[in-house]
Amino acid sequence: MTFVTQTGTTTTRHFALACFSLFVCSVLSVLNINLPGGSVSLLLLPLLIVSLWPRVVNSIISIAAFFIMGILVDWGTNGALGQWAMIYLAVYAVLRPDRREQSVSFIGAVGLWLLGLLVGTVMLIVTGWIVYAALPNFVGLLKQVVLVSLLMPIVVAVRSVTRFILTDPHDRGY
Repeated sequence: MTFVTQTGTTTTRHFALACFSLFVCSVLSVLNINLPGGSVSLLLLPLLIVSLWPRVVNSIISIAAFFIMGILVDWGTNGALGQWAMIYLAVYAVLRPDRREQSVSFIGAVGLWLLGLLVGTVMLIVTGWIVYAALPNFVGLLKQVVLVSLLMPIVVAVRSVTRFILTDPHDRGY
């Protein structure tokens, strides 16, 4: 019989790494990538981290982190204050990673990303329409979706490696 317990140290490590990756992606989201046909923004990159948030992190701490990072993205992009915080919190409310019982496989991570992308994109369109009274550039938004979706397997691989490093060798399933 296997007894699984969540220790404070493991939870703290998972939160610290997830929050660090959310911070790095929030800083990178302000950047644009120049391509021959124009430029592409990385604005949806933090949404990928929110969609793949670890399940062992306390929900109150997660909500506070999403709110602070959302305000940071709003400040960095000179956007409407609270828009990205509301988007991150809506994605978190729909996905509820703190209620998952098992870790996510790659196929499950793809499903989480697609659901998070759907919720986040709808929230972005609605809040942008309310705040700016205009719809977004759908071609630019599609380019962002494609770029971040191409980066998704790399993020999942890094997440799996860090989870492997952080878990106890006796709890790893071979």
